Amino acid sequence: MSKFRREHGFWAAVSGLRLRELLSAEILVGVLIGAGVATIQMVWGNREARIGLAGDFLSITSALLGVVFAAFALLVAFFSPGYVSLLNAIPSGVKGFLQPFLMAIGVQVALILGVVLFRSLPATVPDWVSGIGFYALSITFAAVLMDVVALARSVLIHGVLRGKQEALTSRNDNKR
Repeated sequence: MSKFRREHGFWAAVSGLRLRELLSAEILVGVLIGAGVATIQMVWGNREARIGLAGDFLSITSALLGVVFAAFALLVAFFSPGYVSLLNAIPSGVKGFLQPFLMAIGVQVALILGVVLFRSLPATVPDWVSGIGFYALSITFAAVLMDVVALARSVLIHGVLRGKQEALTSRNDNKR
């Protein structure tokens, strides 16, 4: 069982990523927005403002994690045997279809942990250290938000495939 978990867990999904998958338009836009927000905060903001903004990251990401996890669970729950067969006909199979959700969940959890760590840093930590942390959090937060668009695309693909499956099933039923 542990081998199965290792093969299908978050780190297996990370190790199987191709650079092209990391460079999606959504993620790149998120990186640019996050870097822009962090730069504005580092130039014109102060430590308290950054800690407050990180608190907003925490609230939004926590809610988003619940939504993404629920969507992931619903997708899995509503797979019919025929649909699983249809997905398995694709080279990446069911695993490839669901991995973006696992990746999103893992990154969101890491972001939540990072924000908690950032907010717990004592005031004695040098600004350059907290600045690096804030850049990392801002970029990750914006990328996580933009990743929702990529996940929506996955759900759309799911819907299109379900529609094709229904059309095939309907045609087969009419031939009988």
